[in-house]
Amino acid sequence: MSPKSPKPSTPRNKSNTTPPPSPPLSPAHSIAEAWRKESSDSKAMWRRINDNVRRRYNEARSGRSSKL
Repeated sequence: MSPKSPKPSTPRNKSNTTPPPSPPLSPAHSIAEAWRKESSDSKAMWRRINDNVRRRYNEARSGRSSKL
């Protein structure tokens, strides 16, 4: 029988450990994070597009007869 060799000890310093992974972001949080990373010019462009689409949608709806 061969004598057991001692296992090398590794110090468990906090500098060697990594923090636990953060939980995955929800879709809403992912969108909000992406929006924060957009440039101000890009945000302005998206706002103009959104306003244009909203205006066209509302104009098309106002031409229809009401069912009330």
